[in-house]
Amino acid sequence: MGFFLRGRVVLLAILCIGAGFTRLGHAVGITADAGMTPPVDRWMARGQTRYMKRGGKAGMRRGMTTLMNPLMLAYGLLPRMTVIARQPLMHRRMKMVASSRTDTGFGDFSFLSKYSILRVNRPEFIFAISPMLGIELPTGDKDFGSNTWDILSGVYVSARRGPLGADLNFEYRRNRVGRRRATRPGDEITLNLATAYQFTLNDAATLSLWPVLETSYTHSNPNWTTTGRVADSGEDAVLVSPGIKIAYQSFILEMLLQIPAYQRQRGSQLEREVGGILGVRYMF
Repeated sequence: MGFFLRGRVVLLAILCIGAGFTRLGHAVGITADAGMTPPVDRWMARGQTRYMKRGGKAGMRRGMTTLMNPLMLAYGLLPRMTVIARQPLMHRRMKMVASSRTDTGFGDFSFLSKYSILRVNRPEFIFAISPMLGIELPTGDKDFGSNTWDILSGVYVSARRGPLGADLNFEYRRNRVGRRRATRPGDEITLNLATAYQFTLNDAATLSLWPVLETSYTHSNPNWTTTGRVADSGEDAVLVSPGIKIAYQSFILEMLLQIPAYQRQRGSQLEREVGGILGVRYMF
């Protein structure tokens, strides 16, 4: 119950803070999917490489490096509704005390829908609130799929005023719905705040540069089995992530450096290290 209460409090805080962003506008972040919003009857494709590394504490000769490559395709189904398909390709290298292992395969496929319940477009500012709902299917390979049906939900608050933009995004993952299994992955909450400033680089305003700063908080509940809580599972983490976007007409190049500012790993889990994101977006 405490986890669900925390989620409701965070969601309420997002809506209250979002009400204060009416002097800003537009989706500017790199980590979240808030910016995947093509106009009606248009498509937007996005490809990223996410570098993630975890290491053991001092004296522990263990480590894990993961390259997650999510491929996404969004379609403007209605003037206020966007549907998104996402398929990750995974590559992971694990290092143990005296051996290592490398695996490559597909992660779980997910389908998302996003609907703008409030959208204000004025010359001086843009503001939007868009709830998101989706499902992640157990289609991934053995080493990368969760083998569970998962519900994805959230709220994206986007705002822009002139060259200054901000996103405030809340996402909640409800893991393992439907048929019961021996192990239930812990649910997850993510809160992400992204701000950016646009510098126009040519007279036609078709080329621009966006310095970006993101701050993300992630809470993962411990996993559960029929005998109780799994000891080495669950975490709290805060990432501070400077980045940059370069936009030319319908093409965007995006780069982000993810720095762990705080983390609490339960049990003897590997700790997060510095990671990064490199991606491109194109609308057609």
